[in-house]
Amino acid sequence: MPFLHICYASELLDASAGARAALLAQAKRNNEQAGITGCIAFEDRRCVQILEGPRDRVEALFETIRHDPRHMGVVELTRREIDGLHFERWGMSRWQVSDLYLLSERVAS
Repeated sequence: MPFLHICYASELLDASAGARAALLAQAKRNNEQAGITGCIAFEDRRCVQILEGPRDRVEALFETIRHDPRHMGVVELTRREIDGLHFERWGMSRWQVSDLYLLSERVAS
């Protein structure tokens, strides 16, 4: 079964360390329950995240993120069907924004 890969960027309304930690904890918990893998990067107010998993679940999560008041200016950077997951063991680990975008381009091509 093909999976969906989405990489997006947004600006966080609250970029404090506490708000980012809470966002990361929630992402880990919810994504694990939904069978979605990926990783996330923060740089000042910018956030870049890769989501991979079953198409319907990734699309639903991305729609939720687009309407989440913690995120402003959500921009989809990449969207591709993939044959397998690339982040199964990553546990929504944190990266630098530029590195994560380049990784998304490489993985999803």
